[in-house]
This record gives sequence, structure tokens and C-alpha cells, in this order.
Amino acid sequence: MTVSVDFLPAAYREGQQRVRRRRERTWLAVLVLVGVGATEALFRHREFGIRQMVENAERHASAAEGRARAVVADEQRLVDLAATLRLWTAPLAAARVPEVVGALLGERTEGVRFAELECRVDPWLGEPKPWLRVHATCTNLDELSRYLAVVQAQGQVPRLRCRQAQAAEEQDGVSYLLETEEGAR
Repeated sequence: MTVSVDFLPAAYREGQQRVRRRRERTWLAVLVLVGVGATEALFRHREFGIRQMVENAERHASAAEGRARAVVADEQRLVDLAATLRLWTAPLAAARVPEVVGALLGERTEGVRFAELECRVDPWLGEPKPWLRVHATCTNLDELSRYLAVVQAQGQVPRLRCRQAQAAEEQDGVSYLLETEEGAR
């Protein structure tokens, strides 16, 4: 049988337990403070990174707004230039002399013979339309009417007015002089 005898007074043991508890609490407080400090440092570091990202985003957004305004201004300038270009090149879309002459000669029947064909176009007029003067002969007036109806239906030739029609001296048929109507210029 063993008997254990405690030679230390109870007050000493209680003091030792208090010192041990105080030491544990101190270490626990130190650990909590270190944890809080580390957490704060981590959050401050992340906050700094986030603030830098926000500043970069704001700078990029302001630069993008400036570029967007420049693009809108460039787009408006491009629209203005396109309108100016259309205005400058509109006369080039007018009926050209070869097109008009081709329309006149392309639908010619056997009985229609040209003596003189004059065609002028001034593309820089407000509404450029060709001016025509046609001196030709045909076998009869019905043939002339059919020929003019076909030519006018194409749309390439402006409206023509008969200035003069007379019996052809050299052959059987009609000699005529056509010119562009004044309103069709």
C-alpha cells in the first residue's frame, strides 16, 4: 500500500494554479491579439489591392469615355464626309453620253437612219440631264412613233420634242429633227 503525502500547503498549490491560469490566459490573449493583427494586416493588404483595382478601373473608364466621345465625333465627321462625297459625286451618276447614244442606237429599226446625232451632258449642273439633237429619216411617221415610244420607255433618253418634220427629198420617207424638251433638261 502506498500512501501519498502532500507536504506543500494548499495555499501554495492554489497560487501555482492561479499563476498557471494567468500564464495560459496571457498566451491565449497574445494568440488572439496576433490573430487579430494578422487578420487586420491581411484585410488591409486586400483592401489596398482592391483600391488599386478601383482606381485603375476608374482611369480606364474615363479613358474609354474619352475614346467613345472621339469615336462618336469621328463617326459624325465620317457621316459628314460621306454626305459631301455623295454631293460631289452625284453628277457622276447622271446619264452618260455613251448610255444615251447606246439607247438611241440600240432600239433603231431598219427604217430609221440617222443623219446627225448631237448629245451633250454637263454633269456639274444641279440636275444633270443630257441635251439631245437628233436629225434622222424614217420611212413613215408610224415607224417614228414606235421608235420614240421604245426609246422613251427605257428611261435613259430624256423626253424629245419634234422640232421639224418634212418629206425626205432624197428618198421616200420623213426627215425629222428632234431636240430635248426644255423641261427635261
